[in-house]
Amino acid sequence: MRYHHAVLFSLLLSIGLVACDQKESSEEAGNGLKQEEVSTQGTAIPKQSPVEQVAVQDAEGNTVFEIKFDQNGGFTLKVDNNRTIEARAKSREKRIYSTDGYDFIEVKAYEDGKFKLKTTNGQLLWKVKLYDDKVKISDNEENENPYEIKRKESGKIKVYHQGKEICEAVQKGEQVVVKAGDKEVLRIPAKQNSMGYAILGVQQIPFDERYVLMAELLTRGL
Repeated sequence: MRYHHAVLFSLLLSIGLVACDQKESSEEAGNGLKQEEVSTQGTAIPKQSPVEQVAVQDAEGNTVFEIKFDQNGGFTLKVDNNRTIEARAKSREKRIYSTDGYDFIEVKAYEDGKFKLKTTNGQLLWKVKLYDDKVKISDNEENENPYEIKRKESGKIKVYHQGKEICEAVQKGEQVVVKAGDKEVLRIPAKQNSMGYAILGVQQIPFDERYVLMAELLTRGL
């Protein structure tokens, strides 16, 4: 009798474990799909930005450009009220930027926590590597002489190049102030600072490429 009870208990336990494993596998699969859509580290292009709209102003308060995000991984950026840059998700891994009726930048996400900006003919513009505490942006595959964006305990976000600080983004009340040295260069009405705002102060990067980098960092919640 004791033997039969032990066999019955073992059988019931096995059935219970199988059911739990199946439930956990199902939940993990569902969670995995959800994470894939918002991941900052995987290959999926983020589907929605944490913010819906950003207006960037110069030091005098004049709007320099404005960006509006949609829920499909795309957005529209108006520059100086004269030109528009549009971004659209081409595939799970790629986003295409166009202006004046032609495509000019492609962004592709990779598995190991990076994404790349390339021209539409495949020339590398910027390689962006994401870390837990910083972002590295370089114009070469080897990550030599990168721009490093670091979030400080004070809440400031600073950008360094070759060991020197070149600009920073500082939260002041309901706006973020971007400074190059002691000079205020941009203001962004925003309740939360972002590495995307800080990159706007890097004057060595061409304007359109800066805008794209800002947008990509914002969509990843950085």
